[in-house]
Amino acid sequence: MCTINRYVLLFFCGIMVSGCAFQGNYGALRETNEVTTLFQNKEILQGYNYFYSGDVARPRAILAVKEQYSLAGEAWESIEISESLMETWAASAQLRPAYETGSTRYGGRYQGANIFDPRGELAAVWYSRYDWGLFEFRDDNVIFAFPPKNRPGSDWNKNKRDR
Repeated sequence: MCTINRYVLLFFCGIMVSGCAFQGNYGALRETNEVTTLFQNKEILQGYNYFYSGDVARPRAILAVKEQYSLAGEAWESIEISESLMETWAASAQLRPAYETGSTRYGGRYQGANIFDPRGELAAVWYSRYDWGLFEFRDDNVIFAFPPKNRPGSDWNKNKRDR
Protein backbone atom coordinates (compact mmCIF):
# COMPACT_ATOMS: atom_id res chain seq x y z
CA MET A 1 0.00 0.00 0.00
CA CYS A 2 2.81 2.38 0.87
CA THR A 3 4.49 1.65 -2.48
CA ILE A 4 1.29 2.54 -4.36
CA ASN A 5 1.04 5.85 -2.50
CA ARG A 6 4.62 6.64 -3.47
CA TYR A 7 3.90 5.97 -7.13
CA VAL A 8 0.76 8.12 -7.02
CA LEU A 9 2.72 10.92 -5.35
CA LEU A 10 5.54 10.64 -7.90
CA PHE A 11 3.01 10.65 -10.73
CA PHE A 12 1.39 13.89 -9.54
CA CYS A 13 4.77 15.51 -8.88
CA GLY A 14 5.82 14.61 -12.42
CA ILE A 15 2.67 16.20 -13.84
CA MET A 16 3.25 19.38 -11.86
CA VAL A 17 6.90 19.66 -12.92
CA SER A 18 6.14 18.95 -16.59
CA GLY A 19 3.33 21.52 -16.55
CA CYS A 20 5.76 24.19 -15.41
CA ALA A 21 8.30 23.16 -18.04
CA PHE A 22 5.88 23.90 -20.89
CA GLN A 23 4.89 27.37 -19.77
CA GLY A 24 6.42 30.18 -21.79
CA ASN A 25 7.63 33.54 -20.64
CA TYR A 26 4.52 35.58 -21.26
CA GLY A 27 4.00 39.22 -20.54
CA ALA A 28 0.95 40.93 -19.10
CA LEU A 29 -1.28 43.52 -20.76
CA ARG A 30 -2.79 45.98 -18.25
CA GLU A 31 -5.22 48.66 -19.40
CA THR A 32 -4.45 52.20 -18.35
CA ASN A 33 -5.97 55.56 -19.20
CA GLU A 34 -2.50 57.16 -19.19
CA VAL A 35 -1.59 55.30 -22.39
CA THR A 36 -4.98 56.13 -23.94
CA THR A 37 -4.37 59.83 -23.18
CA LEU A 38 -0.84 59.62 -24.55
CA PHE A 39 -2.14 58.45 -27.96
CA GLN A 40 -5.10 60.86 -27.93
CA ASN A 41 -2.63 63.70 -27.34
CA LYS A 42 -0.48 62.40 -30.22
CA GLU A 43 2.62 62.09 -28.03
CA ILE A 44 5.57 60.22 -29.51
CA LEU A 45 7.52 58.16 -27.00
CA GLN A 46 11.29 58.59 -27.28
CA GLY A 47 13.29 55.37 -27.04
CA TYR A 48 10.49 53.25 -28.55
CA ASN A 49 9.99 51.59 -31.93
CA TYR A 50 6.48 51.63 -33.38
CA PHE A 51 4.51 48.79 -34.99
CA TYR A 52 0.95 48.40 -36.21
CA SER A 53 -1.36 45.52 -37.07
CA GLY A 54 -3.95 45.83 -39.83
CA ASP A 55 -4.45 48.86 -42.07
CA VAL A 56 -1.92 51.63 -41.49
CA ALA A 57 -4.65 54.31 -41.69
CA ARG A 58 -6.86 52.55 -39.11
CA PRO A 59 -4.85 49.83 -37.39
CA ARG A 60 -6.32 47.04 -35.32
CA ALA A 61 -3.62 47.83 -32.76
CA ILE A 62 -0.50 49.94 -32.32
CA LEU A 63 2.54 48.86 -30.31
CA ALA A 64 5.34 51.09 -29.09
CA VAL A 65 8.15 48.78 -27.97
CA LYS A 66 11.19 49.86 -25.95
CA GLU A 67 14.31 49.98 -28.15
CA GLN A 68 16.06 47.26 -26.14
CA TYR A 69 13.53 44.75 -27.54
CA SER A 70 12.88 43.55 -31.06
CA LEU A 71 9.41 42.46 -32.15
CA ALA A 72 8.48 39.28 -34.02
CA GLY A 73 5.08 38.20 -35.26
CA GLU A 74 3.43 37.95 -38.68
CA ALA A 75 0.60 40.35 -37.81
CA TRP A 76 2.88 43.32 -37.09
CA GLU A 77 4.58 45.85 -39.38
CA SER A 78 7.35 48.18 -38.31
CA ILE A 79 6.78 51.85 -39.11
CA GLU A 80 8.77 55.06 -38.79
CA ILE A 81 6.73 57.20 -36.42
CA SER A 82 6.00 60.84 -37.30
CA GLU A 83 3.75 63.62 -36.09
CA SER A 84 1.56 63.32 -39.20
CA LEU A 85 1.11 59.58 -38.64
CA MET A 86 0.15 60.19 -35.00
CA GLU A 87 -2.39 62.78 -36.27
CA THR A 88 -3.83 60.19 -38.69
CA TRP A 89 -4.08 57.55 -35.98
CA ALA A 90 -5.66 59.96 -33.49
CA ALA A 91 -8.27 61.04 -36.08
CA SER A 92 -9.09 57.48 -37.15
CA ALA A 93 -9.41 56.39 -33.52
CA GLN A 94 -12.28 58.88 -33.14
CA LEU A 95 -14.28 57.31 -35.99
CA ARG A 96 -16.95 54.75 -35.19
CA PRO A 97 -17.00 51.81 -37.58
CA ALA A 98 -20.15 51.16 -39.60
CA TYR A 99 -19.94 47.50 -38.63
CA GLU A 100 -19.21 45.74 -35.36
CA THR A 101 -15.48 45.55 -34.81
CA GLY A 102 -13.25 45.33 -31.80
CA SER A 103 -14.18 44.68 -28.22
CA THR A 104 -17.78 45.20 -27.12
CA ARG A 105 -16.31 46.47 -23.84
CA TYR A 106 -14.71 49.33 -25.77
CA GLY A 107 -17.67 50.04 -28.07
CA GLY A 108 -15.35 50.38 -31.07
CA ARG A 109 -13.12 52.88 -29.21
CA TYR A 110 -9.39 52.48 -28.76
CA GLN A 111 -7.97 51.81 -25.28
CA GLY A 112 -4.38 52.00 -24.08
CA ALA A 113 -2.47 49.47 -22.03
CA ASN A 114 0.99 48.82 -20.67
CA ILE A 115 2.75 45.57 -21.55
CA PHE A 116 4.96 44.16 -18.82
CA ASP A 117 7.62 41.49 -19.24
CA PRO A 118 7.58 38.34 -17.04
CA ARG A 119 9.63 40.19 -14.39
CA GLY A 120 7.04 42.97 -14.19
CA GLU A 121 9.13 45.58 -16.05
CA LEU A 122 7.48 47.86 -18.61
CA ALA A 123 8.42 46.64 -22.12
CA ALA A 124 5.87 48.29 -24.42
CA VAL A 125 2.58 50.16 -24.69
CA TRP A 126 -0.50 49.12 -26.66
CA TYR A 127 -3.36 51.11 -28.20
CA SER A 128 -6.19 49.10 -29.72
CA ARG A 129 -9.92 48.64 -30.16
CA TYR A 130 -9.32 44.99 -29.22
CA ASP A 131 -8.97 44.02 -25.58
CA TRP A 132 -6.65 41.02 -25.76
CA GLY A 133 -3.04 40.58 -26.78
CA LEU A 134 -0.59 37.78 -26.09
CA PHE A 135 3.13 38.51 -25.82
CA GLU A 136 5.82 35.86 -25.44
CA PHE A 137 9.22 37.07 -24.28
CA ARG A 138 11.87 34.96 -25.98
CA ASP A 139 15.65 34.85 -25.73
CA ASP A 140 17.77 37.82 -26.82
CA ASN A 141 15.08 40.39 -25.89
CA VAL A 142 12.67 39.29 -28.61
CA ILE A 143 8.96 39.80 -28.02
CA PHE A 144 6.72 37.56 -30.11
CA ALA A 145 3.39 39.39 -30.43
CA PHE A 146 0.35 37.42 -31.51
CA PRO A 147 -2.40 39.18 -33.53
CA PRO A 148 -4.73 41.47 -31.54
CA LYS A 149 -8.07 39.85 -30.76
CA ASN A 150 -11.08 40.04 -28.52
CA ARG A 151 -10.71 38.54 -25.09
CA PRO A 152 -11.66 34.84 -25.18
CA GLY A 153 -15.31 34.46 -24.22
CA SER A 154 -16.23 38.06 -25.07
CA ASP A 155 -19.73 38.86 -26.33
CA TRP A 156 -18.44 39.79 -29.80
CA ASN A 157 -16.89 36.33 -30.22
CA LYS A 158 -20.16 34.67 -29.18
CA ASN A 159 -22.27 36.85 -31.50
CA LYS A 160 -19.92 36.21 -34.40
CA ARG A 161 -20.15 32.44 -33.87
CA ASP A 162 -23.95 32.53 -33.76
CA ARG A 163 -24.33 34.31 -37.13
